Amino acid sequence: PNEGMQAFRVQAWSHLRRLFETGFQRAKEGLKIKDLCESMLLEGSLDAEGAFTRSFPREVGYQLFLDRANPSDIKAILDLWESLMDEHAQETSLFQRRPTARYSLRRTFLNYLTQPGHLLLVLRHLQHPIGFLSACVTRTPLLQENRFGQIIDTYIQPAFRGHQLGSAMVRCTIEWFQIQGIQQVELNFATHNHAAERFWRRHGFSPYLCIATQRIAS
Repeated sequence: PNEGMQAFRVQAWSHLRRLFETGFQRAKEGLKIKDLCESMLLEGSLDAEGAFTRSFPREVGYQLFLDRANPSDIKAILDLWESLMDEHAQETSLFQRRPTARYSLRRTFLNYLTQPGHLLLVLRHLQHPIGFLSACVTRTPLLQENRFGQIIDTYIQPAFRGHQLGSAMVRCTIEWFQIQGIQQVELNFATHNHAAERFWRRHGFSPYLCIATQRIAS
């Protein structure tokens, strides 16, 4: 009865249905259940997800590694997220963070480590996190393309920018979305962040929606 379980059901149902249908058929042929399960897992998306996880850490530069985050990374990732918000807040006060934002986001990031349909990548230099990317599979009940991927936040410390590290994180995320069966990926970027707009356009993203705001005097 939650979004994580719903995402798991969506991903697992087709695999389980194929497993049972094939199982009934092969039971007539005398195939052992253990052999059946092993053969199905090798063919299914669960094995692709496992292979994706086993491919980490990935070397993306000198003493630079891209990895799936673990609980010990959360504190450093929260520091990076605060740096991201502070950079945006220099341009507009709309990005000023609440005092409790860190504690709420900590729970969110910890859930990312265990919930299906969620991805939290960390970029490490000398074992210390210097960048991160968060993404998830989401859905809307109103649009025809109702299941899509969303890149939520991505950030690299300024000293490490300009070395294709962001591109490495994006390629890895697209690979993960493909494993989830996703055909459309969305993200947001601030209109004042022209460098981000150029970056995402280079990676094939095209804006289709603009969020406008107006301050109303009290």
